Amino acid sequence: MRIINLLVFVLLCGAFVMMYVCSKKEIDKGSKYKEVIVKYWHLFLLLFVANGVSFVMTFDSGNEEIFVERDGYGGEVKEVSICLKKEEQEEEWQLPVQAKKLKQEQLEDLVDSAFSYFEENLKGNNSSLREVRSDLDYSLDYEKYPFDIEFVADHYSLIDEEGVIRNEEKELLDLGYSEQDLKVGIPVVLEIMLWYEEQSFSKEYNITVFPKEESVIEEAFSQVKEGMQKKEREAIYEDGFYLPAKIGDVEITMLDETKPTSAQVLVAGIILVVLLFLREQENKRKRMQERKNCLIRSYPWFVNELLLLMGAGMQTRNILVLLTRDYEEIKNTADYRKPLMEEIKIAVQAMEYGMSEEQVYYKLGRRLGLPCYMKIMTLLEQNVKRGGKGLGAVFEQEELQALEERKNMAKRLGEEAGTKLLGPMILLLLTIMLMIMLPAFWGFA
Repeated sequence: MRIINLLVFVLLCGAFVMMYVCSKKEIDKGSKYKEVIVKYWHLFLLLFVANGVSFVMTFDSGNEEIFVERDGYGGEVKEVSICLKKEEQEEEWQLPVQAKKLKQEQLEDLVDSAFSYFEENLKGNNSSLREVRSDLDYSLDYEKYPFDIEFVADHYSLIDEEGVIRNEEKELLDLGYSEQDLKVGIPVVLEIMLWYEEQSFSKEYNITVFPKEESVIEEAFSQVKEGMQKKEREAIYEDGFYLPAKIGDVEITMLDETKPTSAQVLVAGIILVVLLFLREQENKRKRMQERKNCLIRSYPWFVNELLLLMGAGMQTRNILVLLTRDYEEIKNTADYRKPLMEEIKIAVQAMEYGMSEEQVYYKLGRRLGLPCYMKIMTLLEQNVKRGGKGLGAVFEQEELQALEERKNMAKRLGEEAGTKLLGPMILLLLTIMLMIMLPAFWGFA
């Protein structure tokens, strides 16, 4: 992995040096390499950082000796794949690794510590075991205390094996307890048994159960916990089970403690850089296509304005100035003529600075980039040089062709819109089919 990291580092450094040198050489010409550096430097930097993090992470596993970690106390036997190699011969072998065992002295100390832990934490959110109104805390750190635990209560109707207290007032009355019993509390003896291999240890705790105090949040959490435990028990013979993301008003999330590897960090960095680059290119392509569509839509209007104003005896130079002045009054509003008028505005400024009309029309046609505009600008350029008889007839023909092209573009856009609607329509059809078929399948089940 380090070789790949070094190779990526060398390629990045080479790319930076090459683009920097090229941008220095062509800085007066507006180098495209310099433009690449300015636009995409953050993508190169992101890939550089991801590669550096990946390289640093490779040093976590460079020890000469191999450390085989066994499961903690109470764990299971696991097999570790070992590769034996001598000269050109290799052999793969599975090494059985036993879980860590406790010495007798350690076992007795851990038993005392576990019972002490229960004495402090068994009460859960209750003030003490003499006044229990909410669930008991049966949790124990099984890595620290490797015991099989059994909780035995002499009243299973009040405390189940999960420590859940069934102390709703109505439920207690239904079980036969009197109002006086609810006031003084119901005594329960809870025996906790710890098992380690063949040895067992037990201790009893006296608990007094009182009716539960109403709490909307606790009641909601309790119901959700019971629902999740029920799902877990129902899927005990399955590989796993699904939990909903939300039950009622309670949101459910699972904490994932998995850590990414160095290779995953590098691959994620490369993928992120590629996706950002592709997004910028796609946005650029969309902007260019949108500009092209606006210019095509503006062409009939532009030719019509030239035809009308030139027929009224106005010079082409003054026509462009007039169009620019009219556009300045409405430029803050959304208008498909904006790309065209911005280019005409640049052309008018160039003429004001002393550039000849021929050069202005020539450059305007090249900036607009569409063949129809190049043709019009060529005619205007010839009109300035030699004069143009019959220019109005040519413009009328161009206007007719432009209108026809505009109609074709409208039809094409309509067809594209209809094609884009196919996806949502298919999804809607599938949704309706599921709504009809799923209840039928559930009815058969």
